[in-house]
Amino acid sequence: MDEVHFHEAGNGIAEALKPLKPRRLLLLRAFNTDSEQWLEPAPFTASASFQLDTASLYPIMAELRVFKTDAELEVLRYASKIASAAHMEVMKNIHANMYEYQMESLFRHISYSTGGCRHLSYTCIAASGENAAVLHYGHANAPNAKLINDGDICVFDMGPEYNCYGE
Repeated sequence: MDEVHFHEAGNGIAEALKPLKPRRLLLLRAFNTDSEQWLEPAPFTASASFQLDTASLYPIMAELRVFKTDAELEVLRYASKIASAAHMEVMKNIHANMYEYQMESLFRHISYSTGGCRHLSYTCIAASGENAAVLHYGHANAPNAKLINDGDICVFDMGPEYNCYGE
């Protein structure tokens, strides 16, 4: 990346691009197989002034995600190590009559306090009993709020993020 230009009112991006005389602009357009909807490229004023390519960028970006440098692999290993330690603490401390959110809170605390993982990679699933059968449980409408009963099966899907790499 050599330059960054912010979109301002009017033709900000177009005006920044014109002096560079680009042969074509690669715009991200991709199909989301989960929602079965297209992610459309961001529109900008005067896009008709440029040759736009919406087919080339996504396959390149997707392929880039496959390969990791040695440094990236180390960060991923670190995040996995912290995740394992946090999950072990959850397993050591869980008992009946606790709430699911207490296990989520413990996971978050261990990830941050011992590993420096300030954020998580995704919304925590801390499900017990019948909640363990709910796909993507743990969101705002199902907030890991059930009391854990003796004998409940528990499913914990939680992963820390470290330096923008998630476990």
